[in-house]
Amino acid sequence: VVTLTPLDGSTAPLTAQATLQSSLGNIYYETDAILPSAGDWRVSLAVQGREGSGQGEFTMSAAAPRQANWTLIAIGGILLLGILALIIWRAATPNRRPEPPRRVRRTAGGALPAPNGRE
Repeated sequence: VVTLTPLDGSTAPLTAQATLQSSLGNIYYETDAILPSAGDWRVSLAVQGREGSGQGEFTMSAAAPRQANWTLIAIGGILLLGILALIIWRAATPNRRPEPPRRVRRTAGGALPAPNGRE
């Protein structure tokens, strides 16, 4: 049994039952609790099993929950949409490369060949 008590006395203690975690090799116990406020808390543990019983306690400091930075998220979203729009625009624009000038073959004497192939 895990008991969480705020050191400032602002709320009543919370009690939770710890359960054996098979995913951790059946040797660890765990419980989850949502603390109603930030601050310093005393955590008391009471263990009872076939090999005996025991208890212990420690203190911990719970920080206030973090909040999302919506300005940064909005700027990132706008940049992402801009990059996506640029990629789509580039893919839709035809690739217009100028054709290189045609080379004209000259005969051995340097004159241009006759149009009908005769000299």
